[in-house]
Amino acid sequence: PESTLYEKLCNPNDNGECQFANTVSLDENLPCHRNECRVDEVVIVQVKPGTFYEYIRHPCVQLSFYDDAKKVVTGYSSKIAGVGRRHTHAMCAHPETAVAARSCCDVAFADIAEFNYKMEFHGERTVFATTELQCTTDGGRVCDANG
Repeated sequence: PESTLYEKLCNPNDNGECQFANTVSLDENLPCHRNECRVDEVVIVQVKPGTFYEYIRHPCVQLSFYDDAKKVVTGYSSKIAGVGRRHTHAMCAHPETAVAARSCCDVAFADIAEFNYKMEFHGERTVFATTELQCTTDGGRVCDANG
């Protein structure tokens, strides 16, 4: 209830009761609040039990060409003896756009998955700097898509 995003989605009437609309368009960037600040991009948000909103990115807004592209993969096949992991599909991504999950290798603790590493929610996507910071903070590195 203290969140600016919640207030916009709630759209309270004069009695303070939420009047949730089917579609809400935000015309400005809003400051994050608590858990909202832990993710690079809010995709789905639950404003009350059973009431969800989904962020739908506008098509053709991001530039197709950019500097310092990073390789991201859609998945990995199992390890091959003497070769290591092989990615199943790869593509280039803008490092400042939240389009990939965290993937950290060589971290000290072995009980945490390398892929979707320490995600805040299922399907979370992050910018490259967020993944890099998390990996290096935990003593690892961003996994190389080549194995």
